[in-house]
Amino acid sequence: MCPHINVGIFPTGRFQITGRIIVIPYACNLFFSAVFAVPTPVNTRFPADSNGIIELLRTFPRHHEPHPCLYDTDIHSILFDFILLPVKLIHQREANALVNNGFLFPVRVIFGVEIVLSALLLLVSCTNSDVDKKKVKIAYANWLEGIAMSHLAKVVLEEQGYEVELQNADLAPIFVSMSGKKSDVFLDAWLPITMKDYLNQYGDSLEFLGEVYGEARVGLVIPQYVTINSIDELAANKDRFSSEIVGIDAGAGIMKTTDKAISAYGLDGYTLMTSSSSTMLASLKKAMDKGEWIVITGWTPHWMFDQFDLKFLNDPKKVYGDLEEIHAVAWKGFSEKDPFAAEFFASIKLTTEELSSFMTAMKDARMDEEEIARKWRKEHCELVDSWIPKSKNK
Repeated sequence: MCPHINVGIFPTGRFQITGRIIVIPYACNLFFSAVFAVPTPVNTRFPADSNGIIELLRTFPRHHEPHPCLYDTDIHSILFDFILLPVKLIHQREANALVNNGFLFPVRVIFGVEIVLSALLLLVSCTNSDVDKKKVKIAYANWLEGIAMSHLAKVVLEEQGYEVELQNADLAPIFVSMSGKKSDVFLDAWLPITMKDYLNQYGDSLEFLGEVYGEARVGLVIPQYVTINSIDELAANKDRFSSEIVGIDAGAGIMKTTDKAISAYGLDGYTLMTSSSSTMLASLKKAMDKGEWIVITGWTPHWMFDQFDLKFLNDPKKVYGDLEEIHAVAWKGFSEKDPFAAEFFASIKLTTEELSSFMTAMKDARMDEEEIARKWRKEHCELVDSWIPKSKNK
């Protein structure tokens, strides 16, 4: 928000500027001081005598600095310089000549025009700036489905005039940030089991926007050639698995659940190895290339089940639960603050085929994530368009 300026030309020939400042950025104060050569924009009078006019003309060009609201486009700078051109062209000698020959009024008129046009340009520039854009901050972890959905949401919301910031972090910082309103939305909350601990801790400060995907599964995964079929068979085969369960990042919900599984199934001789998704999958490929036994933390949807011949170990104690759901969550009150964005996030629905195709595109393409999301959006126009609210309440 920039100053609202009223400019009046009085019968006495004096100019008076009254400034009503709604929000006073420091730069706006500098603008007034620089352009009008006065310490404050409020109730300031221009000198009517010739010496005052000459001094103002002489010092003005030296003080001129463009307003920050005009920095965003070159055209603004051009217009600003054009508006101020008459003042810049008047030197002290010409000003003296004008004043001495009785042309004080035209000089005043020039200043009046300058002030009005400058004020109008400021107002238009600030009105059209990014200050008025709605902003959304989307948090995501380094999981392929979350990366895909978050970049797709960014593409769609930017089409609707939003400014979107993507924030990449581990799960714990994401939930802390969400609860503190530093992040607005997280599209990859796995429930009811995988992220249960985070929801127990931060759930009171969050709101659920909608279910994005309803057929997810989490558990321990092994190659099809491994001859056991249940988690409770791991204890007797720890030597074949080198007493290791290869996992992902430490803060992931699946890692917390696997710690509980180790306790529930008496797998005390096993070590849960912390790594990353890419490192875990590299270990899986290396072991399968050699025909070795390996157990990893796994979930669907994920492209690894297309690339490798894998199976979930049965979980008779239901530590990992049954099917998981992926939800969009936001800080409590977000849907009231931005009903349009909240309705959009709530409308995102993906089938297994759709999400798998998107994740495969993300994995295989050599473009950056946003370009892949934009391409996938064009290929699935009807689906994505159905998520966009018909309401214009942005």
